[in-house]
Amino acid sequence: MAPSDGASHHLGMPSALHASGPEGAGVRRQDQPGGTARAAARWGVTLSTVLALAMGLAPGGSTAVAAPSYGTGTGTGTGTGADTEVRSVTLGDGGRITTSANGRALSHEPAEGRAQGPLMLQTSSATGGRVHALSLDAARDITAGRQDARRYDITELTGRQTAASGGTTAAERTGRDRTPEAAPKPGRKPVTHTLTIDFIGRDGAPSRDFASRIQGFSGAATGIFPPVDASSGTATLQVPPGRYGLEAIRRDHPSDPKAATDVLIQPWLEVTGDTRVTVDARTTRPTRLTPPDPRATHVMSELNYRVTVGEHYMGFAMSSRTADIRTAHIGPEVTDGSLTQAWTAMWAQGTTDYNLALGEVESRRLVTGKTRHFTDGELATVRTRAGLSGADGAQGEISAVGVTPGRMFPMVPIRELPLPTTRTQRLSTVPGTSWALGTKQRQALPGSPPWAREASYSTPLREYAPGSHRVETFNTGVFSPLLGDDRDGVTRDGNVLQGSLPLLADGAGHRGGSALSSARTTLHRDGVLIGENDDPLSGAPGRGFTVPPGDASYTLATSVTRDPAVARAASRMDASWTFRSRETTAPERLPVSVARFHTPVDLRSTAPAGARQHVAVGLQGPAARPGNLASLTVDVSYDGGATWKSTPVTDRRFQVVNPAAGKGISFRATFTDRGGNKGTVTVVDAYHGR
Repeated sequence: MAPSDGASHHLGMPSALHASGPEGAGVRRQDQPGGTARAAARWGVTLSTVLALAMGLAPGGSTAVAAPSYGTGTGTGTGTGADTEVRSVTLGDGGRITTSANGRALSHEPAEGRAQGPLMLQTSSATGGRVHALSLDAARDITAGRQDARRYDITELTGRQTAASGGTTAAERTGRDRTPEAAPKPGRKPVTHTLTIDFIGRDGAPSRDFASRIQGFSGAATGIFPPVDASSGTATLQVPPGRYGLEAIRRDHPSDPKAATDVLIQPWLEVTGDTRVTVDARTTRPTRLTPPDPRATHVMSELNYRVTVGEHYMGFAMSSRTADIRTAHIGPEVTDGSLTQAWTAMWAQGTTDYNLALGEVESRRLVTGKTRHFTDGELATVRTRAGLSGADGAQGEISAVGVTPGRMFPMVPIRELPLPTTRTQRLSTVPGTSWALGTKQRQALPGSPPWAREASYSTPLREYAPGSHRVETFNTGVFSPLLGDDRDGVTRDGNVLQGSLPLLADGAGHRGGSALSSARTTLHRDGVLIGENDDPLSGAPGRGFTVPPGDASYTLATSVTRDPAVARAASRMDASWTFRSRETTAPERLPVSVARFHTPVDLRSTAPAGARQHVAVGLQGPAARPGNLASLTVDVSYDGGATWKSTPVTDRRFQVVNPAAGKGISFRATFTDRGGNKGTVTVVDAYHGR
């Protein structure tokens, strides 16, 4: 099946490769930092970006321009807080980017009547770290000086901190032709040379189809980024002496988003006098990664490069729905280790996706064509299972994020399928390559926008061995709190006490979160309530509790609920911890433990009605240390937690009779460690009978 030309584009702004919670408007989330994002295509595969902002395009001149049009609104749902606000930007070309206020999922819709071609998220040292969302057409106009990059500035949506946060960039202060560092001294005429760039198409004639840019890296050129107007087939610039980087991109048919694309890079362009450079599309060669199955169809390819010289850098990531990306190196070899490059591709056959990645650092040349055929024995196999315990009709996303040497800006293909679902991921295993697999659930809540996430889970980055096999099951019970690594727990810093842990990690222990209908957290000191809020222990700044300095007994308790359309499993989760604490001189982790329940369930988080089933209790935190558990009891409820009955626990395992079809069973674990620290974890509707 061929991809649709009219797909919308969805982008993401995570800070790490860990799944985030729901990113839609109008729902409270409980998650940890991170996540991925997507670009919707109607045929079931989307393009996503995990943003490691490393690229750049110069803003336009210093004259006043119309900034992107920002708007706000309120989404649907029952949650409160920042994520209920929907924010949007209308770009200079009429396209629109929309996000929830947390800035983690950006949805791009092209202007009416325009096909969805490649979209680049770019930043550079020259722009002070500002982020621009650009089509190739917009990039061509901006580098030629016909448009201003500030009309495509989405930095406010991303939440990214820039070198110029709170003020203007260096480029905005001085214009696009030079930064303050390159400004001539008063009374002295700057030395410049003529740089002529000839652009040749594949037919051997001058080409007007290139988008090109240069950036200065050293000497008097340091930090400058003069506009390059390639519209006549030749660009002539007056530039100061120094080292530059040159980049040029063209498509065979600019209006066709699937057309073959030529990429030519000169990472080292030394200007010591009048200089002429030829950018000739005929010198490019195909760059292609292919899977072992000849029946597989191409989904997406990506080229990624960056040149870094000291504090200055330029580069981009470009994705294409055609396998025909052609590349060429221009100029001398790079001998200082400043060039990195990476390539990825996704192919599909039936229910199998092939995710292929290569990368290298300290390259001497950008590849002039590269073909790499992967054999079956070189790939790992991961059977990915994505569950759903909520309403029928929810959609899901399955993704594999590959990280390789030299790849600083992944554009990640995502498979969109109705939930629940199972799919096979074949992953390349070149040394230095690691993968994070993830799933998301969306569009279960009525009125939920198409880009909203209602549940999101992922694995950590992991290297896979050739020929290895693994099964990953996401978004199934028993959902419960997780102390997965050093990010998780309850800490005290001075006199501020704060929790930060996933309350609804899935049954396999995947980090992530879910849309919540409600959340309430309280803190008692020596039995007296001293604080409460609606934060589900997210770890967000300003969501902790300020407490008196003296030693005291504290009880931190939290309770969250979920809409049954999102999830019938773990419809409510309660947890509380009692411990002693006093003022600290540095952040200190408090003695908090959690209990997790492990038992087989299907992708709907159900188990055979009336059957006897064993449940294991897993402890994490201080209570899990050998010899440190003082007591552990478990209660079971068949009426949603209205009444409870104690059940025997042997070797941290207990047995239950599964509930009737459609009915839920609930678990409550109470535990104490040898230090007297207590905890309780309650999961209402841990799973249902079928």
